[in-house]
Order: sequence, then structure tokens, then C-alpha cells
Amino acid sequence: MPADKTPRTPFGAAVREKRRARGLSQQELACACGFSQAKLSQLETGDRIPSLLDVVQLAPPLEVDPSWLTMLAIRSLEAA
Repeated sequence: MPADKTPRTPFGAAVREKRRARGLSQQELACACGFSQAKLSQLETGDRIPSLLDVVQLAPPLEVDPSWLTMLAIRSLEAA
């Protein structure tokens, strides 16, 4: 299992927090979104910039509004 890296972006931190609150593993959320576990890990740590499609696919299983995730993705880009 990969090391549990600390999220470096608001988007990644929020995705990790919501995933854990829902009791989902990275693998379970990745599967629900059609992602690989590696991609989800990269999104959570900030090693990958989320696309609009990523946001749309993540929102339903995390039970959040896509606009909220989009706002966090923009904030993450601004902070980079």
C-alpha cells in the first residue's frame, strides 16, 4: 500500500475528507468513478490536476455538488 501522503491542495484535501467520511477506500471510490486507484491518489495528493470530467465523476459517490468541487479545483490551481 502506498504511503499516505498529505494532500497539498484544497481539492485533494476535500476529496480525501469526503471519501473517508463516506467510509470508502481509495479503490472503492476509484471504481465508482471509473478511475484507477493511482489516479485517485494523484488527485488527492495534488500530483494531478482534476479535469471537469473528473469533478463530475467524483461528485455523486462523494454526495457533493459538482460546483463545490469545481470551486476547490479552481482554488487549487490559483494556489499552485
